[in-house]
Amino acid sequence: MHPLISICIPTYNRADLLDYCLDGLAPLRDCGTPVEIVVSDNGSTDHTPDVVAAHRDRNPAIRPHRLPENRGPAANWYNALRKANGEFMLYLADDDSLIVDNLLQHIETLKREPDLVAIYADWIAWDDQAEREIHRHFGLSEFMSFGPEAPLDLVNFILKKPLPPEISVYRRDALLRAHSFHAWSLPFHLTMYRLSRLGRIGFDPLPFYREHRILKDRFHRTHWANMAQHLHMLGEELRLSYEEMVLMAMQDAGASSLTEEQATMVRRSIDRILHSRIALEVDRACARKDWIMAVELRRRHVLWHGPGTEDDTRQDVLKIVIPAALQAVQQTFNSLSDTAGLCLRGFESGRIAEFFTKYYPDTPLLAPESKPNGGPAPLIVHRDAQTLAQDAAACDPGQAIVLEHMLDLYRVTPAKIDLKGF
Repeated sequence: MHPLISICIPTYNRADLLDYCLDGLAPLRDCGTPVEIVVSDNGSTDHTPDVVAAHRDRNPAIRPHRLPENRGPAANWYNALRKANGEFMLYLADDDSLIVDNLLQHIETLKREPDLVAIYADWIAWDDQAEREIHRHFGLSEFMSFGPEAPLDLVNFILKKPLPPEISVYRRDALLRAHSFHAWSLPFHLTMYRLSRLGRIGFDPLPFYREHRILKDRFHRTHWANMAQHLHMLGEELRLSYEEMVLMAMQDAGASSLTEEQATMVRRSIDRILHSRIALEVDRACARKDWIMAVELRRRHVLWHGPGTEDDTRQDVLKIVIPAALQAVQQTFNSLSDTAGLCLRGFESGRIAEFFTKYYPDTPLLAPESKPNGGPAPLIVHRDAQTLAQDAAACDPGQAIVLEHMLDLYRVTPAKIDLKGF
């Protein structure tokens, strides 16, 4: 039977996650709608082919395709798109999941309204370990749509209410016409606008997609494609995408250039959109355990919007600043040759040791009184300048770090950070 829906899953070297993802699609077998699952393997070197073959034996809806080597994420996605056969199609990351009933509601809408070429839906940032929703992205309360007859209405909507057009159900023939390769890898706004030239596009608050922001404990991401593009979502690449979208809409509306007033409005709108994503990217940086990046992004937010409440400042210290300083300690350790391990001195509790045990378990933690004894020296981490001064065995500054000093390097506000309890 010819499929009505194609679920396209590009994958690379995440066999266990893909196995879990495909298990989650099992309810589609009994949904009453012809579905195919197109898996495009970007030349994986792990046991991904075995996982795909095992699922293919159990589920004939799975259609595997494999590139001979890794040709990049854009090519892998395009391969899946070109190999799909369904009238409607969607993208699914190999570490995420679908809400099947909601997806089928969107398919029914597309079948009922033939001029609708795509539905952009809100999606859920999901904690799969706790099985709970973290947040959504759209903030819409009702369905809205825009067609080719009013290009500036669509642009005004996107600039005033920055909905990221990343999760969608498409008419496949329209997406094939609208898709193109770009100098950057995430041209969502351009694809969205090109689709609006071909028919009506909708924005729907009903989510069908869960982005597994936090995985179950048994899984570990070796790479995270969308998170690796975090600076794209804040900087010049996303700005280019918005500016190209505005240019196309302006030309479609019959104008040759923006007035000075319009140009000022567009610049301010794009700046506001870029700034609005900073808090999300801070959370994503923490999820990647890149607290140093989280500090740098949070500083940008504080520059333009202020530090927030006293509780915001406390949360910054506990969730971003102290972890960033400890990440820097770890990076210092990794940059040194012939270093025996970390030696923590002067701390009032075991909280710092617990952090390294949890997040950097391969880093040896030595007893506070450890000495070289002719072998590699430890990297000594002192709680503050006072404990360093009291250390009769204080060593070369090249082999010591003072956490209090590190916190000053990574602080977000000028307030002194109290290490009481550490």
